[in-house]
Amino acid sequence: MQPQFALSQCVVINEILVNPIGSDGVPPNSGEWIELYNTCPSAADIGCMILGDGDFTLTIPSGTVLPAFEVYTIGSGLNGLVPDLNWNTCNCSSSLVQTGSFTDGAEQIFLLDNTGNLQSGVYWGGGSFPALITS
Repeated sequence: MQPQFALSQCVVINEILVNPIGSDGVPPNSGEWIELYNTCPSAADIGCMILGDGDFTLTIPSGTVLPAFEVYTIGSGLNGLVPDLNWNTCNCSSSLVQTGSFTDGAEQIFLLDNTGNLQSGVYWGGGSFPALITS
């Protein structure tokens, strides 16, 4: 029997691209993206998890599964990235204008499970954590 892992132990914010070279600078088409990573040896249901930065929230579509030791990218599809979830076209964000437009000097990004519990978070510059959801 394989061990069972709590989702909070498995899915983390793994990588963030902020202000990429060659981006057009016009939100939400900045080319920024976020990568989630499943650290566990079993698949994780990430459907209905919420990603946000305090200015926007994005709900990952129901039924989305992240395989063991794999990544899931969320972004606009610019700069050559073909994201698993395109925040410009998914119709799953609270604010298309703010989605994917990170403050390069002071920001926070959080990942909540489907019941609102904090799973993972990153902050830099003068960002505050935990961020308040304002949308």
